[in-house]
Amino acid sequence: MRPAYKYCVGAIASLMVLSPASAARDLVRDFAVCTGRLSAEMEHSWLMQDGRGDATQTRRDAMADLLTAVTDADNALRVYDLRINAKLAHSSLLTQASFGPDRDQAERARRLAKAHVAGCTAFLLA
Repeated sequence: MRPAYKYCVGAIASLMVLSPASAARDLVRDFAVCTGRLSAEMEHSWLMQDGRGDATQTRRDAMADLLTAVTDADNALRVYDLRINAKLAHSSLLTQASFGPDRDQAERARRLAKAHVAGCTAFLLA
């Protein structure tokens, strides 16, 4: 079994036990935004050579598999837009965190990026 599928099976199983109120979340939006954020995180890790890029790629692939499961012809353009915009926004946060001249702003960007990724990886069981 591909490592990404291990995450997908767990995420789908966890979604099946959600209450009806929780199930009303916009999973298309959540999965698209998270796929974009994890893509930016992966590329930034490779750029910075911090050793986390491959593990992030595995999580991104799992999220992309979830996104594929909820994407159809009617929402494909929205999915693409959400994913690309989230990737650009997260990349900007990571750039600010790593290279920003203002230490306080850089630290806020670092914390926000970390929180965003944590929210995304909460969809994945590992």
